[in-house]
Amino acid sequence: MTRLIQNMRRHIKRSIVVILAVLLIFTMGQPLHDVYAAEAADFSYAEDDFDTISITVPFLDTATVAYEWEFPYADDFFRQPSEGFSRVMAQGSLGLSVSAFRSDKYDTIPLQSETYLKGAGFRDLMSFGFDAPTTEDSLSGVIGKKKIDGFTVIAAVTCGQGYGNEWAGNLKVGSGEIHEGFRQAADLLESHLNDYIEANDIDRGKTKLWLTGISRAAAVANLTAADAVESGDFADVYAYLFGVPRTTKKPKACPGIYNICGQFDPVSQAPLQSWGYERCGTDLYTPAQEANSDYSRMAKAASQVSRELSGKPFHNNPELNHEIHLILEYMSEFFPESSDYAERLQDILMKTWRDPTKDNIVEVVASVILQMDDLDKREKDASRALLGYVAMIAAQHTRANSQQVEDGRWDPDEPLAANMVLEHRPATYLAWLFSETDSAELFTIRDATRWLSFSDNMDVNVYQEDCLLGSISAGGDVTYPEENIDAKAGQPLPQPYMADVGTELVMNLPEDQPYRIVLNVPEGKQKETGIAITCFDMHFSTEQLTGSQLYTHLAYVTPGTYEMQVVPGKPLSKLQVITGTEVEEFPELPVEYTPVQQMINESISVDKTYLSLDTVSRLLLGILIALGVIGFIHLILLIIYIWRRCHGYPPHPVWMGIVPYLFYTVVFMGMTLMMTYELFTMDMPRAICAAGAVFLVALLALRGSFHCRQRRNYLVTAALFVLSFLTLLYYGHVPQGAGFGIANVVLYSLTMAVLCAIAIGTFYGFRFPGKDHEAEA
Repeated sequence: MTRLIQNMRRHIKRSIVVILAVLLIFTMGQPLHDVYAAEAADFSYAEDDFDTISITVPFLDTATVAYEWEFPYADDFFRQPSEGFSRVMAQGSLGLSVSAFRSDKYDTIPLQSETYLKGAGFRDLMSFGFDAPTTEDSLSGVIGKKKIDGFTVIAAVTCGQGYGNEWAGNLKVGSGEIHEGFRQAADLLESHLNDYIEANDIDRGKTKLWLTGISRAAAVANLTAADAVESGDFADVYAYLFGVPRTTKKPKACPGIYNICGQFDPVSQAPLQSWGYERCGTDLYTPAQEANSDYSRMAKAASQVSRELSGKPFHNNPELNHEIHLILEYMSEFFPESSDYAERLQDILMKTWRDPTKDNIVEVVASVILQMDDLDKREKDASRALLGYVAMIAAQHTRANSQQVEDGRWDPDEPLAANMVLEHRPATYLAWLFSETDSAELFTIRDATRWLSFSDNMDVNVYQEDCLLGSISAGGDVTYPEENIDAKAGQPLPQPYMADVGTELVMNLPEDQPYRIVLNVPEGKQKETGIAITCFDMHFSTEQLTGSQLYTHLAYVTPGTYEMQVVPGKPLSKLQVITGTEVEEFPELPVEYTPVQQMINESISVDKTYLSLDTVSRLLLGILIALGVIGFIHLILLIIYIWRRCHGYPPHPVWMGIVPYLFYTVVFMGMTLMMTYELFTMDMPRAICAAGAVFLVALLALRGSFHCRQRRNYLVTAALFVLSFLTLLYYGHVPQGAGFGIANVVLYSLTMAVLCAIAIGTFYGFRFPGKDHEAEA
């Protein structure tokens, strides 16, 4: 029983996957301070006045979603110095990046990887690694060359999606100055480049190098490009990279290397900046609702591209961004140094990732946490809070709650991973790059957001000048104006993210505009002595994971309306009375913010919409204890039954042998349905319960076969045992998040009822029970 409980807990903990394996390493944050390890390289925008051709490239945007897009190319890309950032060259580089993805959607993987380069006129293409098994140390990609104005342009790209076991190399951070896994992969790419240059007798001094990639491929290209620039062997180096993880503790201010990242792309936030990691070259960030007040206008332009690409509007999910960000804060606190990670977690993570039975990230993370036996009490309590929070996220987002779908933040037609890592998807970068927004406005070096949290005993309204941007009530209801247009400017107004998280009402305000907060305080039980209201104020920049300027504001007020000003870079203003009488306001107090407590608060706020880890543990323990007690009573009754038969007493009626099995079967059926609806990420426990229900039916048939010894009864019993095994296989592979409506419940219940009827039939030889059979029994 204890073992089964542990197994159930283990699989609940698996509900972290897209959140944690992509996040555990590839998403572990940034420090409290605003310090850059290296100055950005010289940066300017190119004219982009190119005569381009269009190359159609099919690519896999997620594991199951494939698109096609026309990407530009021009020889003029390489007739300008790399110091000038070219938006059009970035678009072409994205096309080259996605052409190198592995995919079982296409029959000829090497040819697929060469689609863009062949269309661009590159020759002597050399594909490597695509036809070999993937390992943590392998690399696949393609290299080609083209003569332009007396120079040889060498293009090189590696696979950044669908690269299988190569993902384990991302976890090999190490404790040195450079990410160990990325360094090894970069050495492989540089070796392939050297072999290619020698095989084609190319003069390096007359060679320009073009590197690109997404995700892991971007990190590999970042290190390779920095080495190439530092060597001085090439005439010029162009590197346009997307969703770039951090690579080194000693970044180089290299011209021509551009790291295009989403501000809430979890992969771009790894490894931890608090460990000292940065990227070589210049970081450019795409817009975020939480950090850009004109996001709505720019997202509208991106949505036009998205509709052309996929037929669907562009969307983002600030709620999920907040939840992932909180998990990253937790991880940065849990592993303050890279040596902590390397010594305590790295080997466990990589060993778990290599386990072929762990076929999703949830299982990886759960297994990892269970293997960390050296946790002290504080860390165990913190881990428990994390797992409870992740269970909440899995319940909310795997099932795509109707509010998120209605608001357009969640696409129920796309896979779980596609929604969870929305900011890292190639389609997201494509929509921004090909939108009509001007480059100087689209890309920023850094942005900031202000995270405000109010006590939930008042209504909070956000204004920009006299325009209402959004409201959240004391009950947690969020509303935005139907006409979200600034009448003066004729442009969409900002739409701040607002949510109810437990005992708090939270919001993210971009730190590029002033705002006005209007608080409506209703009458409370303490209206005579004053109602206590609080506000928590914290700042984040694009380069920060842990917030700075953490303050709590406390005031005692009478029911009424109050106002406070939010000015970028300045503390919140004092409360101004509109109606009512301010009783007392205390000076702002610095506070020590802890992500663990925030996770607990947010989990409490939705504890009625999902089964928490603690609730599930108690529920399963109670069910198993009850089954154990009933099973013990059943065993005693069986012993009494056998004793009575041996001493010539009349046997018990047949139904007394049937009812206990039916009871156990119904219990296991109920547990199967519960896990289908509430614990849908627990694939194996659900499969065990579903198979257990059929197995109990098979045991009932076996009992009936002993009672009525007929050949067909034995055949039916054998078939039911086989069916229980097939049920285990089927339920173990039902896709996470698969929908099970009322029709499925009815069908499942009817199927089990038929199986139970068949098992009962073995007691009577499949004939209607009559008096003869009753007497025989």
